[in-house]
Amino acid sequence: MRFYAPDFLQSLPSWVSPVIDLPTAAETAESTRIRRQFLFPDAPEPFMVDVIRAMRLLRGARRYVEVGTWDKGCLAYNSTLLDRSAHLIDVDIDARPENTKALRTFLPSTQKLTTIVGDSSAATTIAQVREALGEMLADAIFIDGNHAADYVWADFVNFSTLLRPGGMLLFHDIYWNGDGATPGAARAMEQVDRFTPVYAVTGASVVHRYQPYFTQTPPIWGSVGLVRPR
Repeated sequence: MRFYAPDFLQSLPSWVSPVIDLPTAAETAESTRIRRQFLFPDAPEPFMVDVIRAMRLLRGARRYVEVGTWDKGCLAYNSTLLDRSAHLIDVDIDARPENTKALRTFLPSTQKLTTIVGDSSAATTIAQVREALGEMLADAIFIDGNHAADYVWADFVNFSTLLRPGGMLLFHDIYWNGDGATPGAARAMEQVDRFTPVYAVTGASVVHRYQPYFTQTPPIWGSVGLVRPR
């Protein structure tokens, strides 16, 4: 059972309006078509309802960073929402050359892809992303890397410095509580929301200001947090 404080539902900023409606049949079909091309053998199809809704905010972005790209399928889908001349910066701790090759084949020739292999919390990785951006800052950054609270907080702190004023940070799996011993992304989101508002897109639920679940079980996956740092 979930109860939302009225102000958390009624005091939404205008910039979240694109994410309010549920995915259309066309959006769902397109995301499924693209994601299936990149799935690892025997991997389940990912839950995309909240992702489709949240990623509408990427439309027209020209400088985009994605942290934690796994099979590259989400990055491929997101590329279709970006500007046709966008620069995509792929950050992941593991090199997956076959999937990267498939992504390069998928992208239009007018888009640029930079692949960075490294720990997203490492200063060397941040320096590489900064170098890839050149003298510009990112329009949007999607954080989907290590879900432990310390890493999510570090990604917020580090990647906020690479975001242009008015740009967008998006965090995946914001309600994951952790594994019992290690606090998860949910703990970090509570701290981020104290600093700057976090708005949650959770499945087919209404968009709302972030508020924690008060129980630890069952584990909650999915959900995208939207942040525009002050």
